[in-house]
Amino acid sequence: MFKLPGKGKDRKQTSHETAQGLGITSLIAKGVTVKGAMDLQAGIKIHGRVLGDVTIADGSGVVLLHAESEVFGSILAERVFVAGTVQGDIRAREVHLYGTANVTGEVSYGTIVIHDGAILNGYAHHKNADRSLLREKVQTKVIIDAK
Repeated sequence: MFKLPGKGKDRKQTSHETAQGLGITSLIAKGVTVKGAMDLQAGIKIHGRVLGDVTIADGSGVVLLHAESEVFGSILAERVFVAGTVQGDIRAREVHLYGTANVTGEVSYGTIVIHDGAILNGYAHHKNADRSLLREKVQTKVIIDAK
């Protein structure tokens, strides 16, 4: 379960409530492996494994990665919630790394929340919230040491 911003300080969302509230229309179930890039029109919830990039059309929508999920590729979306493993770059206006998150790669964000226990190995870049800037390469690099 995820505790999402704006939904009450102490209230956790069930998977069904989370999916409805975030416009998620696709699911990769636990035990399922998808090989190849995924170009989506709406949000996705991932419990399984993706071997390829995950892109939401025009950088909009939500990618929700549960604790058992693994993504080996880049992620482009409006909002990204990570509780699992990502080996690749993340580009989003809003990024949340939960306590079980393990991210290796560059993270470009407008807003980032890193919860206690999350691991980020790579570069983090603050970006203007303008969606068009999510596709541009950032020149300034900030190293975050998650010890």
